[in-house]
Amino acid sequence: MVGVEDYDHRPSFANRVIRDLVWSWAVIAGLAALLRIVAHDANWPLMVANSFSLYLYLPAYVAAAVLAWRRRWALLSLCLLLAGCHIGWVAADFWPAATVNASTDGRRLRVFSANLHTRNTNPAGILAEIRRADADLLLLQEYSPGWHRACLADGILEQYPHRLFRTQADSFGTAVYSKFEFTEQEMWTTGRIPITEVRVRLDGVNVRIINWHPLPPRSFEYFAVQNDQYADLIKRLEGEQLPTMIVGDFNITQHAFWMQRLESCGFRSAHELCGRGCAVTYPNGTSPLPPIRLDHALLSEHVECLQISEGEGRGSDHKPLLAEFLILPAAK
Repeated sequence: MVGVEDYDHRPSFANRVIRDLVWSWAVIAGLAALLRIVAHDANWPLMVANSFSLYLYLPAYVAAAVLAWRRRWALLSLCLLLAGCHIGWVAADFWPAATVNASTDGRRLRVFSANLHTRNTNPAGILAEIRRADADLLLLQEYSPGWHRACLADGILEQYPHRLFRTQADSFGTAVYSKFEFTEQEMWTTGRIPITEVRVRLDGVNVRIINWHPLPPRSFEYFAVQNDQYADLIKRLEGEQLPTMIVGDFNITQHAFWMQRLESCGFRSAHELCGRGCAVTYPNGTSPLPPIRLDHALLSEHVECLQISEGEGRGSDHKPLLAEFLILPAAK
C-alpha cells in the first residue's frame, strides 16, 4: 500500500508536463545541433532548422536557470552545451562594426537591392524608396512585366540609362539599372533561373556586381537545385581578382552552409562588417514566421561597407537593402 507521504514526493501534473516538454525540446535541439556539426545543411529539414538557429536554441538559457535551481544536473549539462553551441553560432550576428576610415581614398558606390515581390499590387511604396535612396545601382529581383511597366510609368528609370534586365511572370525576373556605363554585362542562367551580372569602371577600378537570386528551398527538389546553383556561383568566382559584390535575395540565412563556403572564398558580410548581423529582412509582416535575414551583400577584398540598412518594402515579403560601399584604390 502506498502511503500519503509517498504521494507528496511525486511531481505534480504541471511539473511533469514541464519536465517532459524540456526533455523533448532538449532531445530535438540536441539532435539538430549534432547534425549541424557533422552534417551541416545536408538535407532540407536540417537547412530549415539551421535557418532559425537564433530561435531554436533560446529555450536553453531559461531551461538552464530552472534546472540549476532544481538541481537536475544531467539535463542542465545538456542545456549548457546547447547554449554554448548557440553562442558560438550566432556570436557573429552581434559583433561590433569593423573600423573603416571613411576618409580613406576610394570610390563610393550606393546600391539599392530589393525583392519587389511579383504579386505586389502597390508598387508606389518601393518606387518612393528607390527615389529617396538615389542609389548608383538598382539590383531588382522578382522583376515582372507589371513591375517594369510601373517603373517606366513612374519615370524612375530615366536616372538609370544603363540597363540589363529580363522580365518574367514568375518570381525570377531580374534587373540591374545603373548610372554608370557597363564595361561588361552578362545574363547567365543557373538551374534555369536568370542571373544578371555587370561590371562598371569607377575611377579606373573595375568592379564586378552579381544580382543573386536562386530558388527558395521550399521542398526537397528546390533544395537540391539551390545547392547546384550555389556550386555554380562559387565556380564562377574562382580566380576572380576584381573587387566583387554579390547582392540580392539569397534565399538562405547567414547560418547556412553555403554562406560559410562563400566566406571561405574570401567574401565578407556587409551586415557583419557594419555591426548589423542581427538585421532581418523576411517575412516583412506577411507571415507569422520568426524574422530572419535572406537578403545579403557579400564583399570581396578591396570592397568595404560604410553603411547598410533595410527599407520598408511595402507590399513585398522582403525588406530592401540600401548600402554604401567603398572601392579601395588598391584594387586597380
